[in-house]
Amino acid sequence: MSKIKNLIIISALFCLITPVSALAYSYSGYKWFQTPGTIRTVDIDPIGRNTAEELAIRNSMSSWSNAGAKFYYVDTTTSGNDFGYYYEVSNDLAVNRIEINWLGYITRTYVKVNTYHPWATNGDANSYDFESMAAHELGHGLRLLHSSDTAATMYYSMSRGETKKRTLETDDKNGIKYIYGSL
Repeated sequence: MSKIKNLIIISALFCLITPVSALAYSYSGYKWFQTPGTIRTVDIDPIGRNTAEELAIRNSMSSWSNAGAKFYYVDTTTSGNDFGYYYEVSNDLAVNRIEINWLGYITRTYVKVNTYHPWATNGDANSYDFESMAAHELGHGLRLLHSSDTAATMYYSMSRGETKKRTLETDDKNGIKYIYGSL
């Protein structure tokens, strides 16, 4: 009996001192083409319904561009990678679509924002934060999937008035570095 008890105690101690992986991000396996050793840039047209939304998109692009990976979003008006809007009575706040070529590389990404839901750029408690949504959807444009880390920008949900997901967490940054490499 004491051998079993000792084995249980040793097993429990092993579980307590064994490092646990902080990996919570998920990656789809697709990415933008990147010549080895180079930094990949993707042009995004930050079209918003107003200048505050356009600034929120640019801020989100900047967050991903400054995450420490060999990847940058670049502001343009002619790329075809853009934001658009739709109205649908559904729980979906926004969607990100990508196009993939026959080699398995992303060739286009676009975000569609559901105007059925209330949006704000000022942290209004009754609206969803446009910048947090933009950061999340641009993460999908890099092919990060939903994270199991509730603090991460790439977590699958957000609440009205929540602005913390504007800021990329370590998990988000680790995901983009995994896909595109670290600077």
